Formats: sequence, C-alpha cells, structure tokens
Amino acid sequence: MIKFSLIIPTRKRPRQLVSLVESLVEHTANINEIEIRFGVDNDDVKTQEALNLLKIKYPQHNFYIHKRNRGNSLVYHYINWLGSFCIGKYIFIVNDDCLWKCKNWDVLVYQRLENFLKDKPDGIVCGICQDIGYTPEEQSYLTTGFPIISKKAVDTLGFVLDPCFMDATSDDDICKLYATVGRTVDLRDILQIIHYPLGSTVFDENYQTLQEPWAIDKIERPKIPETVDEMRLFLDTRIVKLINKMLEAKK
Repeated sequence: MIKFSLIIPTRKRPRQLVSLVESLVEHTANINEIEIRFGVDNDDVKTQEALNLLKIKYPQHNFYIHKRNRGNSLVYHYINWLGSFCIGKYIFIVNDDCLWKCKNWDVLVYQRLENFLKDKPDGIVCGICQDIGYTPEEQSYLTTGFPIISKKAVDTLGFVLDPCFMDATSDDDICKLYATVGRTVDLRDILQIIHYPLGSTVFDENYQTLQEPWAIDKIERPKIPETVDEMRLFLDTRIVKLINKMLEAKK
C-alpha cells in the first residue's frame, strides 16, 4: 500500500534535489510505502540526469519522473498536474530545496492522520507541518508551504492546490479552506521541513512567468477572482463541495 505520494516539481537545482532525496530516504521508516512524483521540464537536462542517477542509486524505491513542456504556473502546470498521477492515500507537496528533520516521519504522520479520521468516513483532511523557512512572525498553525492532503479530499475538490489563488499563496490558502470545515491536523511537533538549507534562492523565483519560444504549452490558468464577491463565491463553492461530501459519507 502506498501511504504517501510526494509531489516534487523541480527546475535547475540538481544539487539541492539530490540532498533532498538522500535526506528523505534517511528519515523515512518505510520507504516502500511512499512514492515520489518528480515534475521536470523537457529541456532541463541536468535535473533529468540527476534524477536518473537517483533511480539507479535507489532502484527499489518508487521514484517516477514526469516530463513536460515548461509551464508558467507552479500550481496549475506542475503541482495539480503531478497530483493526477498520485496513488497514495495522502498527497504531500514538497519543494526541491528542502531537507527532512524528523526520523520516522511517515509512521508518526500516518498514525495521527488515521486517528483523526477514525470517525470521519469521508476521509477529508489536511495536515499542517512545520515549514522551517518562515520567520517566527510568519509562523502560525495555518501557515505551511508543505500541506499533506488526503487523496479523498483532492478527489472531492478536483485539485491539490486551488489554482484560483496566486502560486505564492495557494498552499496557505488551501490550509485555511480545510480549516473552515474543521479538517486540519497539526503535525508541527512530529514533522519539520528545513527550507532553503543550502543557500538556494526562494522557490517561486525559479517559476516566474517566462514567455520562452520553446514553451509551447499554452494552457491558461483559471481566471483569478478580481473582487471580494467573486472570491467569496469561489470559496463558498469549494466549502459546499467539502461539506456535501462529508454529509454524503455519513448516510
């Protein structure tokens, strides 16, 4: 059984990526129960070479390389796209410039999420880990760059992160959405992710909108709400979907 699907979009940071994978393997108790879905651009040869070497180094692990033409939205073109391939019970978004800090994180996190869902047959939940990269002033219960979301919740809404939000805020916004319906779990005491450990640049700067001549994928991201009323409508629609799923599962 695959318990966790890790989504890792990566671009032109092979050194950080190798460190991340080595750290993950070292800190995971049951590596055969997780899968990693790497998203990489077709023209990013160095990253592809690094990933191929990692697959050779760890042949028994569930590592998958998904290649695509470069897109201009981290959430829409990479995270939600990778989410469509995931088979794990929980989907975990991770940056390519991070390191693990907690041993046996997979056992501890899985147990806490499962305990939370014991009396919730709909399976909707979002785990909040500690993103060690925020300043102390920025940290809060609902602030994480790396939410862990149940696949049932993703299937209910139709996305991992909401593409109507800006890429830079979608992770925090999705946590607040699940909090609105009472479905967030605090994991900060058992799961800390060290952000920017090797002096890498801020993740989003690697995914700036660029009009490259070879970026033939012209899919546009969904329309972003421009007014408060539009945003309320977007959020209300998503809240209703989650609540309906919860009520349906109790019947």
